[in-house]
Order: sequence, then C-alpha cells, then structure tokens
Amino acid sequence: MYGSDLTGAAFLLRLAAIVIGAVGSVCAAIYALRWFYRAHRNLRARGQAAAHPAWAVGCWFIPLANIVVPVRLTDSLWRASRQGQAHEGALAGWSILWLVLATWSHAGLAWDLAARDSATLAGSPVGDVLLMQGLSGWVRALADLCMGLLFLQVVFQVSRWQDAVLAQAPPASPPTGAATDGASHLPSI
Repeated sequence: MYGSDLTGAAFLLRLAAIVIGAVGSVCAAIYALRWFYRAHRNLRARGQAAAHPAWAVGCWFIPLANIVVPVRLTDSLWRASRQGQAHEGALAGWSILWLVLATWSHAGLAWDLAARDSATLAGSPVGDVLLMQGLSGWVRALADLCMGLLFLQVVFQVSRWQDAVLAQAPPASPPTGAATDGASHLPSI
C-alpha cells in the first residue's frame, strides 16, 4: 500500500530535522556557554553572589542536573544583574521550554522506542510511523528554535544590564606588575 517513495520522503524529512536541530544546537551551545561563563565572571568580579564561572558551564554536562541547574543559575544571574526584579516573559518562557525539552531528551521518546521495536505504532504501517517520527522531529526543532530565541532575549537583556553597570563603575586599578592594554578588567558581553 505504501511505496518506497513515502518511506524515503519520511526518512529525508526526519533526517533534515535532525541535521537542522544538531547544527543549531551546537552553535547555540557554544554561544550560550561562552556567554554564561562571562556573565557569571562579571558578577563575581563585582562582588555579587554568583556561581563560579566554571560551575556555570560545567553544570550543563552533568546528566539529570542539567535539567534544573541551568534554569536556577540563569534565574540567579537574572536577579543579580537586575537587582532582584521579577522575571519577564522571555526568562519564564525559556525556563519552561528548557525544562520540558531537557526532560524530553533525557526520557527519550517512547514513540521512537516503540517504532524501533515493532516497526509499527498502533497498527500503523511503517511509512506512517516514519512520517510521524519526522513530524515529531520538526516539532522538536521548532520548539528548540523558540527556546533559542527566548534565550537570546535573556542574553541581550542581562548583557545590557551588566554593560550599564560596567559603564558606571570607575575603572579598577590593575594588580601591581600586571600589563595593561587599556581594556576593562571585565569582559564585554
């Protein structure tokens, strides 16, 4: 009933979703980890309570902890940078999507497991199973995109707040014997 064209198209749909998601995730992860390190380093340099920059990056690589700890660190980073003001929509939206999608990733999709074991899902032909897997991949890619855009809003807002504080702060004197290059002792974000 289903030709190889449908199965091939479903496979290509799923493969495209996986490739787009993987490339986007790697680029976003590199940017996010660099920013997270700098933002936490900025807070510590100002003497504000913040996680150690190494922990701020390392927590993303600890299974199960990487579901909750990044959200908590981002929340504390937001509050410290904004002096305790409440969340805005971008941070809340990112937090919710992160928790849902990270849990989804850790738990795995029962749909995929059932499809691999039996090659059918609720009696559907193999072509339908592959098509639904491809569609679920696109849903995940769209959710990842939305999460990334919300995180960028958080990054830009926290960066603006930190830049404003840095602009008001008097320049710090470098440690004795340190070479100066005219740049601020705190990295820009």
